[in-house]
Amino acid sequence: MISVLNDHKKKFLLFILCVLSYSAYCQDQDFSKCHPCLDRCEILGNLLKDSTIERWYHLKKFQDTPIVIVDISKSFVNCNLGNINGRVTKIVTDSSLMKQINNSNIIVNFYPNGKRKYRVELLRKKNNSFFWINLKERNGRFFSLDAGSGIVD
Repeated sequence: MISVLNDHKKKFLLFILCVLSYSAYCQDQDFSKCHPCLDRCEILGNLLKDSTIERWYHLKKFQDTPIVIVDISKSFVNCNLGNINGRVTKIVTDSSLMKQINNSNIIVNFYPNGKRKYRVELLRKKNNSFFWINLKERNGRFFSLDAGSGIVD
């Protein structure tokens, strides 16, 4: 019985050390290296499925062309979004594609915006429309602080 308790104490201590080293390492590091991709992928997927974004970016039109996401920040490269409203999504990081923007292409940028705060920006070059959302991370979950949309002058 004592050996079982000692074993649990060792595992618990190792877990605590792991958590402390993880948090110390990640405080000043790049967001994309410290957090699992799943959270970011869920954010992007939910944004693209949002009814306001669908209308603003006309995501239900042009069903024969894929939604091309030019990921400037390279935060979504490993995401597999599958189909959004029946349209295939492709995530690319080649910024030269921005010169060949068509009706379905969206430029995405995701970056830190303060301590445990992040900003996601979506830009559609065809009509210069943009959407942004500020997020706050708490306990490994993201919460929306504020958001906006408009036309770039």
